Amino acid sequence: TPEDRDIAISEMLLDNVIAKLEHSNIHSFYAGVVDPVRGYTRKKVEFQYYNRERKKILLWRTDISQLYHEEMERNAKLREALIRAQTDSMTGLLNKQAFEERVGDALQTNKSLAAFLFVDLDNFKSVNDQLGHNTGDRVILALAAILRKEAADRQAITGRLGGDEFGVFLSELDSREEACQLARAICEDFAAQGSIICSSVSCSIGIAFCPEEATSYAELAEKADSRTYAVKASGKNGFASD
Repeated sequence: TPEDRDIAISEMLLDNVIAKLEHSNIHSFYAGVVDPVRGYTRKKVEFQYYNRERKKILLWRTDISQLYHEEMERNAKLREALIRAQTDSMTGLLNKQAFEERVGDALQTNKSLAAFLFVDLDNFKSVNDQLGHNTGDRVILALAAILRKEAADRQAITGRLGGDEFGVFLSELDSREEACQLARAICEDFAAQGSIICSSVSCSIGIAFCPEEATSYAELAEKADSRTYAVKASGKNGFASD
């Protein structure tokens, strides 16, 4: 196949084969081959000395297509299982555990200004109680879609932390205002779209900054959460960064 052609030519050059056999008993590599009947097949090419002194070499080419496809299928299933384990089943965002792990990993290598946004729906309990859980689910999905859209261009980490609680982590910020701009955009988008589903629903956002205010996930989440509740206490549908 074109993607394997250069490496196959390089690995099969006689001088290269001899040089590698001088240091090991076997020289082998794998390559894809397009069969006119079977389509894509996978081959293992293997060299050994038949007579080292006279530089006589044996070459095997073994078809390992079945093993290769089984391995690819197994890997695909493992990837799917990993994605399912890390994903909130309703929204498709990261679940709480995966979000915390991703943010924790990012914090370990973070060397610039970063922000943790704690996003909480306003009046969500009354939506479920008065309009039913189907309406509540539509509200959750609307906010998740907004978070996904607003965070996409910013390479942010987004996750659902609980029933009506979400998290967004931004790194490599030039200023605090970038995080405030995102929070403002989320509030405005949700005020416009969420009101279509239910006029009483909105969201409140608390922002905490790393490294000046906290450097661990737990500290950032706690500070951002407390600011979220300060927003709720002062009228809801807004954000606080200090």
